Amino acid sequence: MNTFRALIWLTAAFSTRLLRDGLVRRSVVWPAGLVVGTLVAVLFVSTLYQPTSFVLVPVDAPPALLEQLEADGFRPVPHHDPERKLMQGAGWAATDGETLWIDGFGPKTREVEASIRRYRDSDWVPYIERPDDAGNGGDMLGQLLALLFALYGVVFGLGSAVRDRNDGSLATELSLPIPRWVPGLSRWLGSSMVLAGFYVWSVACVAAVLGISDVQPVLRNGIAACTATTAIGIASAGRASMRQSFSGAFTIAASATLGLVVLGRNIRWLGDHVALASLFSESDGWIPLASCLGFGALAAISFAFRAARD
Repeated sequence: MNTFRALIWLTAAFSTRLLRDGLVRRSVVWPAGLVVGTLVAVLFVSTLYQPTSFVLVPVDAPPALLEQLEADGFRPVPHHDPERKLMQGAGWAATDGETLWIDGFGPKTREVEASIRRYRDSDWVPYIERPDDAGNGGDMLGQLLALLFALYGVVFGLGSAVRDRNDGSLATELSLPIPRWVPGLSRWLGSSMVLAGFYVWSVACVAAVLGISDVQPVLRNGIAACTATTAIGIASAGRASMRQSFSGAFTIAASATLGLVVLGRNIRWLGDHVALASLFSESDGWIPLASCLGFGALAAISFAFRAARD
């Protein structure tokens, strides 16, 4: 019971130290701010974009349609296949009087839609066809954010051990009447909770402005990646009894991280079952999330072994 209580208090204390660090706060907040800010800027520029006034129409378009478009300030341009011509990037809008095809959405989109409604003398509401892969952009962005936070995990796990050794707090924790693996496990839990919380917030921002087709597997695989790399960082800090340079240990941990990601892309079983390797796989994330317990245990054992050597 004393060991469990010590684990809770050390985890809470370590998480608080991370959240109070200004550099840590900025590093975990800026990815979401950058993504959302960029998307908002793109939307703002898009609203200012004024497309040309010509509209692609069939060569046999009804004269009434041509007259209505011209009356509303548009210039009809006949083509034998206006939809295909539009898909080739030769225009921004095409219509046959019944269907409106557009490339993007600008200020004149509603105007040409209203013009077709007037031609048909109809109050129909436009049906917006959504591509089947519309959420893929958000999915990929969520995975890239997970990779970024995974690299943060390496830095958090490795850097915290080096920092605490230098300021003496690690020696204080090791002097407590608790097992040697408790300080290592508390660092893994604290770093993982902080990273996972900010990663979830970042993905929520992306899903709100861009959309993610299935956000839950993205979150589970991303959280698994963050916790696994935190364990890798803590374990790498234990090499050579902490006397190895930070840059050398970081290189090893970062190489192991990227190596697992690459292996997961090429070995299906690994991508379906192992945290971090599942980052860009089609796994639902449950098994990789459970495998993080193994990563945490290895990190705690490695930390305890290093502490014993010191």
